[in-house]
Amino acid sequence: MKVNSFGVDLRQFAPPLFAKRKEKLYILFIPTSYPSTIPETFFARAEENIKDSFYAYRGGVIGALKKAIASTGYLLHSRQVQGAIFCLAEGKKEAYLAIAGPITAVWQQRGQVKSLVGSPPALGESPEPKPHFSSLPLESGNILLIAPAGDELTLRQLEKTIKSGKGEDVLAALQETLGPKSWGVTLEPTPLPSPEPLGKRLRALGELARKLLAPTEKPEEKPTPSPNHWAKAAALAIPLIVLFLILLAYFQRARVLDSRMNHLLQEAKAAISIASSAPDEQTQREALKRAAQAIEEARLLRPMASQLKEVEKTFQEQYDKTYKVLRNYPIATLTRFREPGAEPRRLVVDGRDIYVLDSGTDKLYLYKLNEVGDALVDPDKPAVLLQKGQAVEDVVVKELVEMAFYSTPQPEAEKGILVLDSSANLYRLSLPWGAPRHWSLASNFSYPDRMKTLDKRLYILDRGQGQIWRYMPGEGGYPSPPTPYFPRAIRLDGVRDFALDGYVYLLLADGRILKFLAGNLVPFELEPLDKPFLNPSALFTFPEEDLEKPKFPLYVADPSQRRIVELDKNGKLRRQFALPEGEEAWEILDFAVDERGKSAFVLTPKSLLLLFFP
Repeated sequence: MKVNSFGVDLRQFAPPLFAKRKEKLYILFIPTSYPSTIPETFFARAEENIKDSFYAYRGGVIGALKKAIASTGYLLHSRQVQGAIFCLAEGKKEAYLAIAGPITAVWQQRGQVKSLVGSPPALGESPEPKPHFSSLPLESGNILLIAPAGDELTLRQLEKTIKSGKGEDVLAALQETLGPKSWGVTLEPTPLPSPEPLGKRLRALGELARKLLAPTEKPEEKPTPSPNHWAKAAALAIPLIVLFLILLAYFQRARVLDSRMNHLLQEAKAAISIASSAPDEQTQREALKRAAQAIEEARLLRPMASQLKEVEKTFQEQYDKTYKVLRNYPIATLTRFREPGAEPRRLVVDGRDIYVLDSGTDKLYLYKLNEVGDALVDPDKPAVLLQKGQAVEDVVVKELVEMAFYSTPQPEAEKGILVLDSSANLYRLSLPWGAPRHWSLASNFSYPDRMKTLDKRLYILDRGQGQIWRYMPGEGGYPSPPTPYFPRAIRLDGVRDFALDGYVYLLLADGRILKFLAGNLVPFELEPLDKPFLNPSALFTFPEEDLEKPKFPLYVADPSQRRIVELDKNGKLRRQFALPEGEEAWEILDFAVDERGKSAFVLTPKSLLLLFFP
């Protein structure tokens, strides 16, 4: 095939000697997300892994492509690497292609334009990738175009681009559409030599038959010189010697691979042993890093080796011990949100009472835990405490946007729920539950991005004005204008959530946590984690009686890394709760942990879950 490209290099592989397959292989991997610790050479090794798996497969071409992508997807997933993949296997008369992730293939075939569009998940996002497959005949004039899939490039634009002419023209048109910082590839089948006309081949066949069937005279025997027996022996021996040398090289390479594999596994075992006996965490982590690098290279050599699986298991056990990762704990699905238009937004838990504010249905629901505490009482029929259109005193409830739980210490010991609607009307529901009441609120915010309370004081995060507004309780609500928490406005557009315990903690989308006291920034050094926070979504803690001697941890929901992280109030890691893979996408909207740290309620777009921590 003739290959043209810009912005990327399409790798081409010929079948190795003694390979089970004879197709030529083309591979393009475009990484979209990966940790900063991943070396650039890792991506080339991943493509090599696809090649090795493909040529080792005995079955059909599609099966070989599926097997190769699956094994590499598992490797990428284990290293938190994601990307788009394109593979093409070129046979004698037909090419088979496979794509996964944000990538699109478009080709022109006999005047018609056909396409194959990759879709989520990206390769590496899940341990079980779901590639798409197709085939196209290798005919002169067919052009295959590979380009990134995204909002900036529609399928119709690609189809228009591929009609631009030859491969060079198609690529030039694509580059003009996308710009020089993007990428694209075209492949054109190389035309095969034209066969001889049928008439000419029939005449040649007739001439050959005439010569074979015609009678022949026995030629006169002439004396010939004696044969050179050494020359004949050499002629027979040379092919055998070449075959022997090829086999020797093949088995020598296998021995080299086995030797390298054993060396890597021994290196990994030694590093794991150092990690298990090292007295300090820094040494443990450095040893585990070396073990991980050795295991990664061993996976590329022989990903299915039984010895590798044993080392991986030992590594995982030591890794979890060093980084305080807890796995394989029970998870209960308390309820699923099946009501049309449901968009759960906020969660509050008070003993056996669970409150869910749904901004899609504009309702505040109350669920009840059973006495055992592992399931809901009548999960499909929660009580509706407040909803849009309901009349509360002389006010009609608008869209529900925020909710917060409040409680006061002894001797008052009052507690309840505060709900804010889109018209800045505040409603109070206090225990025991009666009719909701409308509370006064001196609105001073542009939009209530998040709302929390501390000892009945109300705090509203206002990203637009770069401020947290602090309201003091008064007669019938919060009638007095709020005071700004920060001495001057600060940039809050990256804040995902905030928590209060006497200090104010801000959780930023880039994974940082900022700590404030009386509006001033105070030291908070987050201990380096095995994986930095990646777009964390929520923060949770309890109020402290004594800020100098805190009792409660700080919890961070990090759904992109499938975990909930427990820190102390100085940023030191205490525990990590790994969230298992499964149906849940782990898009954590809100969560709450019990005071003992034994369980957590997690709100996702589809369900309410209860995690039983070990």
